[in-house]
Amino acid sequence: MESAVRDSAAWPPPASAPVAAAPETPPPGATPAAQPAAEVPPASAPQEVAAEPAKPSAPVPASPVPDVRATTPPTAVPPTAAPAPSRPPEPGASRRIFTARPVSPPAATAPARPAAPSAPVQPGQRVRPNAPSETAVYELIATTAFGLEAIVDREIQALGYTDTRIEDGRVRFWGDYQAICRANLWLRSADRVQIVIGEFEADDFDPLFFQTRELPWEEWLPMDAQFPVNGRSFQSRLHGIPVCQKMIKKAIVERLKTKYQRAWFQETGPVYDIDFIILRDRVTLTLDATGDALHRRGYRPEAGIAPLRETLAAALIQLSYWNRERLLVDPCCGTGTIPIEAAMIARNIAPGLNRAFASESWPQVPSKYWAEARKEARDLRQKPLATRIWGSDIDPRAIELAKKNAREAGVAEDITFSVKPAGQLALTQEYACLVTNPPYGERMGDRDSVDALNRDLGAIARSHPTWSTYVLTPHPLIERQFGRRADRRRKLFNGRIECTYYQFYGPRPPREQGDEGPQAAAGSSEPSASLKAPSQEPPRQPEQVSSPATTTASEPVPPEGPPADERPRSLWDMAGGEPKPEDAS
Repeated sequence: MESAVRDSAAWPPPASAPVAAAPETPPPGATPAAQPAAEVPPASAPQEVAAEPAKPSAPVPASPVPDVRATTPPTAVPPTAAPAPSRPPEPGASRRIFTARPVSPPAATAPARPAAPSAPVQPGQRVRPNAPSETAVYELIATTAFGLEAIVDREIQALGYTDTRIEDGRVRFWGDYQAICRANLWLRSADRVQIVIGEFEADDFDPLFFQTRELPWEEWLPMDAQFPVNGRSFQSRLHGIPVCQKMIKKAIVERLKTKYQRAWFQETGPVYDIDFIILRDRVTLTLDATGDALHRRGYRPEAGIAPLRETLAAALIQLSYWNRERLLVDPCCGTGTIPIEAAMIARNIAPGLNRAFASESWPQVPSKYWAEARKEARDLRQKPLATRIWGSDIDPRAIELAKKNAREAGVAEDITFSVKPAGQLALTQEYACLVTNPPYGERMGDRDSVDALNRDLGAIARSHPTWSTYVLTPHPLIERQFGRRADRRRKLFNGRIECTYYQFYGPRPPREQGDEGPQAAAGSSEPSASLKAPSQEPPRQPEQVSSPATTTASEPVPPEGPPADERPRSLWDMAGGEPKPEDAS
């Protein structure tokens, strides 16, 4: 792809050396004010500024104000030097906890054009003036679907990066090149890993353009870089996304033209996706270090009719009480996303091990960090499961795809797939976990069959009182069809469909060999996720049973029977006047 960028008379005006105006002669008797120093041409064409002789046209008072132009010796601007490298971290800091934030950068110098409407740097505003470096620590963002921020934060901290901050749809943390590689390989529920280039306030196109141009894009983008611009805007005056894209792209090109001294760029090199988000007039500019979204694991080249994203499936597993010692059942497995993700979690297989990432082709990130991160991921894989995962579906073609996907993911020996309706499920094991995403009817078409399927799931839960059941669905009557209230509800989004994750807890399985584990921690707000990504300590498999709703460590069994205040109504007959069940998260 080629992008021809030429100088034109269109806004903004092209960069050029301003012409110094002749000094004005002060009126007789007036005190001559200090004249500003003549502007120095860019570093690419150093010149000397000649001092003008003083004009004795007016009397000078006893304490005259010196003429800056006459007293300041002219100096040539040296070539732009690379900024000083950031303070190197302590030995092993990248493998330990990132608690200290980097030193605040020095105040930015005045822009070359005094007329440029650049907004002043606010106290505490984060900017990134330093060049990429192996010793630098960057602010990173892990984007995620709404409702999964706490899960992604837990995954990041399991990697050893505990200096995190949760925001809507994203989690911020700090790390070096090694953190970029390990986060891309290990994060299961995040969508992307991004590097923060700059943040600033902008409520008009002028500050958006000039402040974007002031960022050090040439330190990241080579001359042949492909840099498409994409973004979103929320509750901001700059809400026209196409115009903002063009303005940001133009500002970056103007910066690169100054650096590389050319007006034509062939975008044929590595891809640097530039993402912007404007939230309440605050602009955040990032580089996407992931490429294809993280839900593309590489093991599912062909999806089913209504696929569930791998990132959401991994989050459903981590929100449950399941661990590798218990049986996992999915009677509506489709192409096997939930069973495969569960097997990968139990065996500690990095989800990104079998795919490539955009930042692997960047010259700024040395390949040795990717090699080390992949070797670490291969070394931490665990042996196959003793208790096989069970997945079934009524569609034979979907089961064939599920078996193929399991082989590609390397977990085929850990899962048993079968073609069987959910109502014919016959398993006798106790203390199992049923995690499923049944058809919604909105995309699949047959609404009556969906209602019948939900009743079958309720019958399975009633016939297995020791099981814990977890169902992701937009259907509001699932609790009535199960014959009991859910112990916990969590609002999640499957694509653009708003769903509720209903969690029905069974009794806690008996402890083996008196192992307390992390179950004994009281007061936990959510089940402990089976996050076995590498950290500073040797990896181990924690049990996932800390009560999310109470301060005890048991799985409560609520009273049987339907809620008294609910009426048997169909999802598609509801007019929307009655509120949905409250989100207990």
